[in-house]
Amino acid sequence: MRTMSRALCAAIAASTSLAVLSACSSAGGNTGTQHGKAPAIKAGQSAVRMGTEAESHGPAPVISGAGRGGTVTVLDTADYDHLDPQKVYVSQGYDVLNMVDRQLTGYTVINGQRVLVGDLATNTGQASDQGRTWTFHLKSGATWQDGQAVTAQQVRYGIERSFQKGFENGPVYWQEWLTGTSTITDAQKKYAGPATGDMPAIVTPDASTIVFHFPKPQSDVPFAAALGTASPVRKDKDTGSAYDLSPYSCGPYQIAAHTQNVSMKLVPNLHWKADTDPIRYQYADAYEFGFGKELVNIDQQMLSTAGNGPTTMSLSNAIAPSLNDTVNNRADRGSIAYQPQGIFGYWFAINTARITDVNLRTALLYAFPKEQLRQLQGGAFAGQYGTTVTTPDLLGYRDYDTFHAPARGDVATAQKYLARSAQKLSTLVYAYRSGDGAGQQQVQVLASAYAKIGIHVVAKPLDATTYYDTIGAKGAPYDMFLTGWGADWPSPSTVLPNVFDARQGPWYDSSRFDSSADTAEFDRIAALSDASAKAAAYIALEKKIMAGVPVIPYLYSQGYQIHGVNLRLPRAANGNPLNGAHVA
Repeated sequence: MRTMSRALCAAIAASTSLAVLSACSSAGGNTGTQHGKAPAIKAGQSAVRMGTEAESHGPAPVISGAGRGGTVTVLDTADYDHLDPQKVYVSQGYDVLNMVDRQLTGYTVINGQRVLVGDLATNTGQASDQGRTWTFHLKSGATWQDGQAVTAQQVRYGIERSFQKGFENGPVYWQEWLTGTSTITDAQKKYAGPATGDMPAIVTPDASTIVFHFPKPQSDVPFAAALGTASPVRKDKDTGSAYDLSPYSCGPYQIAAHTQNVSMKLVPNLHWKADTDPIRYQYADAYEFGFGKELVNIDQQMLSTAGNGPTTMSLSNAIAPSLNDTVNNRADRGSIAYQPQGIFGYWFAINTARITDVNLRTALLYAFPKEQLRQLQGGAFAGQYGTTVTTPDLLGYRDYDTFHAPARGDVATAQKYLARSAQKLSTLVYAYRSGDGAGQQQVQVLASAYAKIGIHVVAKPLDATTYYDTIGAKGAPYDMFLTGWGADWPSPSTVLPNVFDARQGPWYDSSRFDSSADTAEFDRIAALSDASAKAAAYIALEKKIMAGVPVIPYLYSQGYQIHGVNLRLPRAANGNPLNGAHVA
């Protein structure tokens, strides 16, 4: 899952095939972060397990002291790129969608532990035929915002519409698994969406039963069922591209108004029934969103006791570096700060279709000012230096460093690789999010560093709302840009094929790395049934790919975030900060 620089955990552990652990932190109290230094990232801090059918019943576990009432203000630097459930694949958009929509499965917190449970479904699914068939039964009582019942046919329609053109940048697990293909393009050749008829591999014998028939065994279906792809959509409410602004609700809130890039308002869905939902809450009278704010201004409002500052939160990245000391020195820091669960990996992608010589890319890596860039984000507080695309919370993770480049850069070694390069580069085009003060500062640091090896940096600011779509477009005229990924569940299988298999297209393989020599290996690994063997094989393939320098690893990020002093975000550290938010 993509991120807009926020460490939200999309990686959930423990399935029929994954007996693994994920990193997490306490949901309240002191975050353990002092003097601008984030706690060390460790794997295996808290097991996350599969829930039972009884645990899939609603309502969600009681939150002590929470009550109904009040308006929560949410300020962000930019609007969310997608809200259409089959298109959402960036963490902030998913947070909002999860308050409006529901999926077959989802994640709740029971006694402080993350648990995968049935959401619309009665449980996390039943497998048969050695994992080639999965059956889900829907609960009775789940309804849309007009009171109509949610049906299995609407879940099928939601998944079917993900095959349509224009939906390629959302999750592609369902599309590939149902068609037995390795890419969304090949999946679309076999089935092009509901306009062509029903998907043959999805059967709905009645209004509450949906059966999936896969050509190959699939053990991770319960996890894929928690993604937006598995959200129901009513055909009579499908407004096409406009659905991206205002999806129809079957969750606790519905969108009352949404002016793109300006504002949005969520109000309670009066037909949502808490006793059918083991995950979500409906405490706030409204969520009022404002977009286009500078990060430092957002943080200043959250720290203020004036106006709606005490009831303001954000889904944007952590804390403006200039306010680190202000936050750390507050006596009430433990009540306004939290550390999100999970880890995102960040790296600077090199467009290998433009920078084709591996020696030139290696020179860029050695001259890269990793320490100086991290200092802009508050130093060690921002995260640990990364040396890989996979992150420490993944099954099979190995701590390795292919190049051992100093964090401050190594100009002499960079110049040696420049001398070996047949491709010469005088100008490097760097793309970053407009309106992002940190992005503008990054340009200055990169320009200073690369000037030392004779390369001039040209900055190209991009609309933050469409940033990933822009850098992921075919023929995008940029040489380098910051990007990242968070695992959809804690296996390298939800990271490396997305990031480095060129068949997925440049929105995923943003470095345009030519993986044609590894196609057979990607397919071989995907067919492995043993989770540990599969993870080890992916890590070995990652090591091979990283030697070609498609990216410059940057950070494993797990910082902390703040909110207004009168807000309580009891689920922030263990999932979606919007869910369960209430005014004290």
